[in-house]
Amino acid sequence: MPTQPEDDRRTWLSVDLVAITDDPDDPALVLYRRERAPHAGELSLPGAVMDTAKGQTVAQTATWIAAERAHAQVVSGTEPFPISVVSDPGRDERGHTVSLVCLTRVHTPDPRA
Repeated sequence: MPTQPEDDRRTWLSVDLVAITDDPDDPALVLYRRERAPHAGELSLPGAVMDTAKGQTVAQTATWIAAERAHAQVVSGTEPFPISVVSDPGRDERGHTVSLVCLTRVHTPDPRA
């Protein structure tokens, strides 16, 4: 079996959000339009690779994603929590990415966000 370069064996840990808006009359799923390749311009769940070098927790990463990617704030008392793990090594062309899918409620100040 041929060996792979060191970088090809790296596994990334990411956090993806299933973020539901806090509007009691019309709750909605928050999606993010990807800004970079791969899949630039496509809609997806807001997500990012966890920065473990900074000692981030899953909840801290999820809160950062809500603010930076979804332009929303996690509703107080609804800390993001994992509801699923996606770990198919062939699903991401950049390499093996293990995603912790987290559920949370968010407030979106701009309803068009």
